[in-house]
Amino acid sequence: MRPDPATGKLVPATTLDELLESLSWPDAPPLELDDFVRVPSFDMHGPLALSLARRVLEHRAPVVVTHGTDTMEESVFLIDRLLPDDAPPVVLTGAQRPADEIDRDGPRNLRDAIRVAGSPGAGGRGAMIVFGGEIHAARDVCKVHTSAVRAFASPGYGPIGHVDGERVVFSRRPERRALPADGRRVRGARDRPRGHRAGKRERAGRRGGARGGRRRRAGHRLLAVC
Repeated sequence: MRPDPATGKLVPATTLDELLESLSWPDAPPLELDDFVRVPSFDMHGPLALSLARRVLEHRAPVVVTHGTDTMEESVFLIDRLLPDDAPPVVLTGAQRPADEIDRDGPRNLRDAIRVAGSPGAGGRGAMIVFGGEIHAARDVCKVHTSAVRAFASPGYGPIGHVDGERVVFSRRPERRALPADGRRVRGARDRPRGHRAGKRERAGRRGGARGGRRRRAGHRLLAVC
């Protein structure tokens, strides 16, 4: 994300190659890059969010999704509902600080997310958010601060794990309720996203259609969303 010169608002402007270069990680695992779409995250809802979830499911491998923080909790919840119990892990991450700031948090969050996606202990935990060194389950997490580097929390539950340097440590396994394979809806008290924006998505994703730019390399999949 970088400030728009005209409005001052943060907008997606970093390519996947730039993201990988910012990691300064010579020993990073090989990645398959999938430049899905580049839109501000407040426009990531409705049909576009569903397209993202379906794209993730297509990969059938550990996936890391870079995503804006405004709607990250809704996207991870949707992906988790559609993700089968035996599916590889899916990790969403992003940044609070612009990419052109010296103390930007994006590279560290992305390194942590890649480590979590490749961790043997990540299997069976569904979709997760990795942010500020913490690992949060899709059903529990919500954004709790507009600008703080540790922007996400799981009130009443706490994170399911942490990233400590190169170590990924899980402390609990979240309860999951994926949709049945035949697509029928599972009804329940927690059947919808719970964040402060839940139920307020009225516009369809009208800007920034999905793109199909994939470059194959062995290893994890890295999707750039917004």
